[in-house]
Amino acid sequence: MSKRTHFLYIGTTNDRARRVAEPKGDKLVCFEAYQDVRDAFAREKQLKGSKRAKKLSLIEALRPHGLN
Repeated sequence: MSKRTHFLYIGTTNDRARRVAEPKGDKLVCFEAYQDVRDAFAREKQLKGSKRAKKLSLIEALRPHGLN
């Protein structure tokens, strides 16, 4: 989630460390790992079609300590 805009970015990468290190001012709050890139793309599409509230609920479920 970007601190400046509170935008929830959803995307796919094959190098999480590089993506997180990119100087965009964003913070990784949650991730899912997939062996097959097709599964990752399908999940990305599913999440991008979801409402913000559902995305936040998913983050809360995967990160029981909250968004802080």
